[in-house]
Amino acid sequence: MQTAAVASEEQVVVLELAGEAYGVEIGRVQEIIRMQPITRVPNGPAFFEGVTNLRGRVIPVLDL
Repeated sequence: MQTAAVASEEQVVVLELAGEAYGVEIGRVQEIIRMQPITRVPNGPAFFEGVTNLRGRVIPVLDL
């Protein structure tokens, strides 16, 4: 009995974080949004980059 190898393609979204490339299955991605301007907040902790506006909502931006 022979089994045939089936070649399949997988679509991924590739992102770069700290110089490393990562792939995420496209089915797990809800949306891709272009980088928005970040507004600094005075006296915030070092990991807190500031806030950005996403569809009228204020979203915190953290440095991972």
